Amino acid sequence: MDIWQRLGLKETGDLSAIKRAYHIKLRDCHPEEDPEGFRLLREAYEKASRPPPAMSQATGPATELVHPAEASELTALLSLLGDASRRFVMTEWDEWQTSLHSLSLVQQSQLSDEVLQRIFQWQWLPAPLIEHLWQALDWASLLRRSGDMQKKGEFLDWWRQAPLAAPLEWLATLDHAHQRAVLAFYQPLLLSLDAGDRNGVLGLIYHSTLPIVGDHPDLMRLQLRALQAAGDDGDATHRLSLTLALLAQEQLSEDDWRLLSDSALRCGKELLVMRIAETLAERGYEALLTNHLIGWYIRCEPELARWLQALAIANHWPTTRSAFWEPQWLMQPWLQPDPLETWLHAQMVSLDKTPLTILALESIPGLRGALARLWWSSEYGTWQALEAALAQPELADAEGGWLFLVRLLQRHARRKLAERPDLPLLDALLAGYGKDDWLAIAPPSAEQLACATPEQWLDYLRRYPLLPDAWFKAIAQRASKEGWDEKMMQGEHLGARLSHQRYYSDTVLADAWHGESWPGCFRWALFYYARPWTPNQHLDALRQSMGSLPANQDDTPLATLLHLCAQPTVYQAIIMDACARWPQQYVLSLALRHQTESLKHSDVGDEALLERARLNELPALAALIDRRLDNEPDLACTIVLWNLLLCHKTSNEAYEYLLTPLRQRLETLRQAQGLALEVYPYAEESLIYAYLQQDPDNITTLEELEKHHPNAAAAKFVYPVCYALAMLAHDFGSHGFQARQLDPLYKQQDDLTPAQQEVSSLVQGYLEDKLNTQLEHDRAHAKKRFRLQSGAQLIFVSILSAILPYFVFPLEPSLREVLASGSPYWVEYYSLGLDMAAMLFMNLYLMWHICRAQTRPRTSRNYLIWSLIWLAIAFYINSAWLAVPLWLGHLVMSCRLRPGALRRGWPRAFYKQGRMSLSDILD
Repeated sequence: MDIWQRLGLKETGDLSAIKRAYHIKLRDCHPEEDPEGFRLLREAYEKASRPPPAMSQATGPATELVHPAEASELTALLSLLGDASRRFVMTEWDEWQTSLHSLSLVQQSQLSDEVLQRIFQWQWLPAPLIEHLWQALDWASLLRRSGDMQKKGEFLDWWRQAPLAAPLEWLATLDHAHQRAVLAFYQPLLLSLDAGDRNGVLGLIYHSTLPIVGDHPDLMRLQLRALQAAGDDGDATHRLSLTLALLAQEQLSEDDWRLLSDSALRCGKELLVMRIAETLAERGYEALLTNHLIGWYIRCEPELARWLQALAIANHWPTTRSAFWEPQWLMQPWLQPDPLETWLHAQMVSLDKTPLTILALESIPGLRGALARLWWSSEYGTWQALEAALAQPELADAEGGWLFLVRLLQRHARRKLAERPDLPLLDALLAGYGKDDWLAIAPPSAEQLACATPEQWLDYLRRYPLLPDAWFKAIAQRASKEGWDEKMMQGEHLGARLSHQRYYSDTVLADAWHGESWPGCFRWALFYYARPWTPNQHLDALRQSMGSLPANQDDTPLATLLHLCAQPTVYQAIIMDACARWPQQYVLSLALRHQTESLKHSDVGDEALLERARLNELPALAALIDRRLDNEPDLACTIVLWNLLLCHKTSNEAYEYLLTPLRQRLETLRQAQGLALEVYPYAEESLIYAYLQQDPDNITTLEELEKHHPNAAAAKFVYPVCYALAMLAHDFGSHGFQARQLDPLYKQQDDLTPAQQEVSSLVQGYLEDKLNTQLEHDRAHAKKRFRLQSGAQLIFVSILSAILPYFVFPLEPSLREVLASGSPYWVEYYSLGLDMAAMLFMNLYLMWHICRAQTRPRTSRNYLIWSLIWLAIAFYINSAWLAVPLWLGHLVMSCRLRPGALRRGWPRAFYKQGRMSLSDILD
């Protein structure tokens, strides 16, 4: 049968008719079903497609087909391409390429055109063969042409660089049909994968007319990659067979194991998954093993998957499936009472909220607790604690996937131990870390301080946060000189938090112990210093781990904090007493701030907070101020409340943690309103803003305020309030005060706004306490302050002074006569002297008491001048009627006196009255 019969076509030179006939016959000769028929059909098609020999020599050597000597190269090429056993042998191609060296440039160009015309019929050929043709026939020149030739050159350039699905050496062992089938399927599959064309991959997998053939490992990897791109839509049986086949290969890379892991997870075979997990663990592919186990346990055992996910994120391992995106894991930390769950949740969302001490993890039982303690100790525990955590007996009880988690954490911990610095000078001392006498050890020597690098000291501060005070100061001094002091305060661990406090606040660790030592002191130290920064979810676990205090510690700051831990989200007034007793304990101060925040966000109303503030409950006052700042408050009234908190008798260093943030917020609001302090102190706004001071001693004194008169607007509320604040901030016992300045606060309530009335009532309460305290002090230590005459007593004396002139006058002889006589013998005028002395004594007594009780110097001066003038006129004229203006002056000034307005003392009526109301004192 000749070639035309095989094609079912009459002999013709029409290439399009030949191709059409070939494709029709190809339907009956499938390469895998009838390989021999396909081979014969292909040979017939190739022979029919060859051009006929030259018909004439008339066209000349430049235009006719190459002569027979030259046609041998083309024939050799077509023979090489048509022979499946030689087609992919590179030595054969090298020999053919060598045979072209004898051709001229014209002949090479003609050969290139002929090969170029035929090569597009072999588009399934691999790139290395096209590369040989590209080099041998100089096809790079096609890129410098135009039109169709340039497009062909670009296609050939892409073709020669295309990736190869399988090695040529292996392809050469196949027959023609299998070579064609492999390359026709795997080559476009590889290109689609590299291009990220998932639809193209799916189309090749499910709609290709060629079967998937080939058992080379590279082809297995390619199929698994395609099935991985297809997701769960692939054929499970085929996926399983490919996985097992590739698993049987040797020298698998990490990428191969990644493919096998994904395929095994999609197959859903537990034995296969565990087999791959064991191999990954043996080979040390920790990140891949973690992802492998996450993918398997995310649905059947989510708790283990959560552990693995947190571990992967903590170690910065890329995770292919994020377990925390599961809906049931999107719980907020405050909804998770378990400290371990909150820790894992924080790790998965990259919050790095690690428990500050291992105390919060000690109460967790079983394997979970052992794993948590091992993980925590590897990052923050001492080397001794890490070694002890590795030896926990609970770790030996792990099974299944938990066993892999144990191995991962143990390997992580051993790496940390291997990185432990070798510093004998410090190891001997740090071996005693946590002993009762630890805080009292001798300060470091210069050699000990210099033996560790900055990085090593930072690691020690993280693992040994309770270094003695002398040690920390020495390290801080070195860090400040070398410029790594800021790194000491970085991190979410107790060492960083405590270093920050000790560096900036000169905190002394021994302050909490009061020089006492007892068993377990170190654990209590960890509890005490970790407490302020411990999340509320961890506090209960912390308290349970501590148990009960020894009897000798029932009355210590530790006892207060342990009590607060029982109900961390509930406000407890016990913190007030503790801060009053131990104001320098910054831990208590931070707890006070947390308690105030709890009170602020509680259901207690503003009126109830105000009532509690009247009862001297300062956290209630701080919570009220904070609320006012949140609700667009009357800023002047809020500043008064802040100053009341600042000037209160029980406010101390502990309350700086409440005062400072409130002051910062007030300053921000003041600056936003553009109110400057340069016009202090007599405008309505600037007067009150001038009281934004952190130190009570900086508040303006009473004498400074009394020098000037405020404007009408300030005198209504602001000035009296500032006067009251000055009384609260300073000691007025020696100089007294002017009660009239306070009249608007308690006599003109109707003229004040509701906010001002609230503030006024609170100011009056605190001022009443201050005045009664001063009264109690004066009754015990300064009784002379109660010698002032009251207004009624002075009126009585004034009446006596009005009757006395009628007994004295007229004087005989009169003062005028005595002066006119010029006699130097005053003994002769004894009776006149007695009368004058009686008159002068009575008036001077009144004048002294009235001036002593006056609050304004100008009024006292005018009264004295008035009295002396009329007293001199009365004696000189020698008439009792001229003493009437003098008496009227005494009477007017006596009637104007108020008990509370007495500047430098108290009326005698106050001496035995006990506690007095504000109105009784000031009226």
